[in-house]
Amino acid sequence: MPYLHNLNTPISSLHGKDFEKLLEPLQMLRKFIVFPSLRFQESKLQSKANINTEESLQEELFRISTQQVEVHQRNILMYYCGLAGLEWLCGNEANAAKYYSSAITAMKELDQMNNKLGLKGSRCAYRLLRSDRLQQIHIFSAILDLQKDGIEVRDINPEEAEAQLNLALTGYTEQTVSNLTQTYVTVDESFPKYQATLSKVKSSIGWLCEAINLVNNVGQQHLFIDAIRTAIENSGLPNVPISSLLGLNLYVVKRWDELIDCAQKVLSETKKIAMNNIVEKKWNFILEAIIACHFSPNDGKSLKK
Repeated sequence: MPYLHNLNTPISSLHGKDFEKLLEPLQMLRKFIVFPSLRFQESKLQSKANINTEESLQEELFRISTQQVEVHQRNILMYYCGLAGLEWLCGNEANAAKYYSSAITAMKELDQMNNKLGLKGSRCAYRLLRSDRLQQIHIFSAILDLQKDGIEVRDINPEEAEAQLNLALTGYTEQTVSNLTQTYVTVDESFPKYQATLSKVKSSIGWLCEAINLVNNVGQQHLFIDAIRTAIENSGLPNVPISSLLGLNLYVVKRWDELIDCAQKVLSETKKIAMNNIVEKKWNFILEAIIACHFSPNDGKSLKK
């Protein structure tokens, strides 16, 4: 906060970016409360922080290195395939064959690295380094097409190319089926956890769901900050010094809890009204007006009329 001279500066004198900066930790707290995905990411970070033995640290470093190597391998194959495709489109099939041959060499070098490092298996900590199977399918399929046109590809004959293509197709199919199965199992296990939430959404009124989504939108930070500023002013706390951040945090968190409780109360009462089969538009309009009056910043004086 560049415009502050000391920690006794009253909050009421802060404006714009200074005030937003002051409330930034509270805004992060709000996001943490509202979005479960942030809590999930936090738990993952905490689990990584538990890597405190030499063996676990070595495994984590190797996992990171494995990902980096495979990313570079995909880029290398992508460049060779791209250059081969350009030459092929230009009618230079022989040059295209050279680039595909270079791609095969790159894959063989990765296999040699596996042998030198003694890597085995596919799911263990020190698993094999792999070339992308979809890229392999493209490379060996293109080589077969070139060979059918009488173009010679160095270091591989048609029988080997077809065998490698079938191997890549089998591996890709097995990997895809495995991923789909794992995804289905994960979704199936997670569904009961969200069944209660789903029931609430189905039983609520559409406009209320939209309002809740709007409040939960990270991009609406200014609404949150304005609400806190108004709450501070209405409670007679405009002269709280910025050095009393702990007290301010506790006050804001308490106010946030009150707002959440209020929203839950409104949702509960709305569900009770909805259960009475009030579906006419005029009733929805009256209900919206009541809630808008309740949450109006000027205490609904203009709306009560």
